Amino acid sequence: NSIADIREVAIKQGMVPLFHDGLAKVLRGETSMEELVRVSGDIEYVALMFDKLLKQSLSRGIEITKEENENILKILNDRSKIENLVKNSKSGDAFEVLCILALIFNASDIHMEPEDKVVKIRYRIDGVLVDKLQLGINEYLGVIQYLKDLILKEESNELVSEGRFKIKTTECDKDVRVSIIPSGFGESVVMRILKANIGSLDLTELGFLPEMLPTLKQMISRPNGIILACGPTSSGKTTTMYSILSRLNTPNVKIMTIEDPIEYQIKGIVQTQVDESKNYTFLEALKSFLRQNPNIILVGEIRDEETAKVAVQASLTGHLILSTMHTIDSIGVIPRLINFGIESRDLSSSFSGAIAQRLVRKLCPYCREEDKEEIEYVNTVLGSLSKEMKKKFEFRLSKEKKIFKAKGCEKCNFTGYNGLIGLFEILPSDTEIEGLIASKADSVVFKNELAERSLNLEQDGIMKVIDGSTTIEEIKRVI
Repeated sequence: NSIADIREVAIKQGMVPLFHDGLAKVLRGETSMEELVRVSGDIEYVALMFDKLLKQSLSRGIEITKEENENILKILNDRSKIENLVKNSKSGDAFEVLCILALIFNASDIHMEPEDKVVKIRYRIDGVLVDKLQLGINEYLGVIQYLKDLILKEESNELVSEGRFKIKTTECDKDVRVSIIPSGFGESVVMRILKANIGSLDLTELGFLPEMLPTLKQMISRPNGIILACGPTSSGKTTTMYSILSRLNTPNVKIMTIEDPIEYQIKGIVQTQVDESKNYTFLEALKSFLRQNPNIILVGEIRDEETAKVAVQASLTGHLILSTMHTIDSIGVIPRLINFGIESRDLSSSFSGAIAQRLVRKLCPYCREEDKEEIEYVNTVLGSLSKEMKKKFEFRLSKEKKIFKAKGCEKCNFTGYNGLIGLFEILPSDTEIEGLIASKADSVVFKNELAERSLNLEQDGIMKVIDGSTTIEEIKRVI
């Protein structure tokens, strides 16, 4: 055997060549590539055998070819074959298989959860976690070390690791946000796959009904005030805020953001990220932004009294503030802000509106079936519409009502659903709403006013049921 053959076998058996050890130091910034080449000598074998590895390491990403994707598609419906493939592959290749599966499933998250004897691999598909694979503990240790190397995470005393990398395909690149935390049986990993070009999404693509767009556009066109997106975690609030920001992003305005973390890059906007280790919090960033005189500020989330007070004061001094809160509905943001110590008079002047939202799965158009059992529920909800909303949706309501349920086919991975769509309720501020906030009216009064201006979440959901976008089952699941 030649030296090249012996070297190749040794590397496959786990030998770490001098050059690879040096490469790790280059990636950590401890030396340069030129210095590494100088002391390592001839590295032609590295270029031949590890061209892909080097490119991936230096770009902090992995490359997935069309051929690799097609190979996984061939065994997609055989779980045991996929598990054996992962078990018998090197750590980097095993990790690639997990990422390829995520792309095939169009998953938003990959969850790797160690248990007593195995590691459960779950994918969040259309908002729902689905158990897809199990790994042995030994395979998992190699995979997680590969992931740490990919995000340039060195071994240290820190219990929590975070980072990012890219998945590169022939079609597009996808950013992946990584979180690693300790658990009872080892380190638990969540990788969130971020959508590309999210800022270019049209508001109707998110799920805003055409009949409600004038209300939304009027609300976000104000030069100052505070606009809040509200709902539970993973309800699409960030996506909505980014889409609104992109719509407002014109050359004649300055937009600044403070996020935790930055999820999507938008050209023309100054984006910053929370770093509590350096005391760069939402509050401190917001105070600093005001000295730079932006027109529009996005605050990732209002979590505390001080941030709420500074945000409201900023909106009163000519800035448009966009942010998110964790409340059940749009009306809930008003008492929440008052509980944060905001004077009702200040809030009435600064409040421009609130958007409550949820995410539901979209029906697969190839296999859906008619559902005749839930039509009574649909009629009950539609019967609760105010006169104003019945008039606004008159054309839609005049059509024959036909609703569907999920079945499942090969095109939707036998789930009956494919993709997500938002449910929305919009509470815009006007003279009447300002008066109610100033007088501290109770929630019943606000709900009556909301009914005249917008659909509530359930009613918006039913509109999407009768147009065939989703199911009654999904509406009941999220509301």
